[in-house]
Amino acid sequence: MNKNPTYKELEKRIRVLEKEASEGRLAREIIRRSEERYRTLFNESRDAIYITSREGIFMDANQAGLELFGYTREEMIGKIDVRDLYVNPGERDRFREEIEKMSALKNFPVNLRRKDGEVMECLITSTICRSLSGEIAGYQGIIRDVTEFNRAQKALQESEIRYRAMVEAFDGLIYICSRDYRVEYMNQRF
Repeated sequence: MNKNPTYKELEKRIRVLEKEASEGRLAREIIRRSEERYRTLFNESRDAIYITSREGIFMDANQAGLELFGYTREEMIGKIDVRDLYVNPGERDRFREEIEKMSALKNFPVNLRRKDGEVMECLITSTICRSLSGEIAGYQGIIRDVTEFNRAQKALQESEIRYRAMVEAFDGLIYICSRDYRVEYMNQRF
């Protein structure tokens, strides 16, 4: 037999529905704020952040990524194949093999080319993006241009070699002593 709910039972159901609706609004607001925070992080990062398909088409890139390569959003997103940015396209194959074996890569060294043809020494830190079915859909990560850092390191090493050669060729005594008068360095010629 079908029993009609009482007024109190209807009030109780309404309160439950109102509570559920309120919790749903709160959950949507939390999600909206979280998406906003991550979108801000993505857009305002000074590191180049990218998302590509498995085939290598740029799906998204932040402003730093666009500036790094010298493309506009319209030129890059959905149009540029990352293989065209590799100085050696075989490095893209090596990247795919490594990331698909490890699921993530950190500081993967690669030479990439800007729109104007300038070659950059870069480090890629990346993870796999998976589809809802678990298949590899693409890759997301950060690209850092380390060209200037590498040039500075090389210049420092060359300077150190010249300095050491000059010190070692000197006929007199050159030494470095600590505050407690221990000899930390002495040239060989002496």
